[in-house]
Amino acid sequence: MKESPQESLASSNQPQSNLLSLILRRAEQQRADEQQRAEQQLTASVVRAFRVRNDYRAHGWSWGAPAEYLYRELIRTLGLAEYEKPLLQRAKSKPGRKSNDTLFERVQALTDKGRTVKEIQKTLEDEGLHYSDEAIAAYRKRRRKARK
Repeated sequence: MKESPQESLASSNQPQSNLLSLILRRAEQQRADEQQRAEQQLTASVVRAFRVRNDYRAHGWSWGAPAEYLYRELIRTLGLAEYEKPLLQRAKSKPGRKSNDTLFERVQALTDKGRTVKEIQKTLEDEGLHYSDEAIAAYRKRRRKARK
């Protein structure tokens, strides 16, 4: 039996449609891979910005206008301009006195030994730490606010 022209056309289109679906699947996979690479690059850039800020803080350098300017430039260089505001909010230190738990524990240990504020101050100065009488008196208080 002979194939009709329509049947032969349908059978010849079968390999083409398989090829077309394969090409479409590959194109979708490439788009998904590119999107995943872009997300990974964004994550790496944000992590780098956080690390720079944490290293800056770890060195104990003060955060002022020059540091903020350099951080803004880093954000733009890393291609994170659209995330500049939240990154800067996270980078700026919180206002108010920062708690020093190690100093609190040290002062409490010296207080438990019966030392006065002046004696504690002298001991800390011998260790290279300089605090006022008021600061040491504040750290002698046992009632502390819970950290959030």
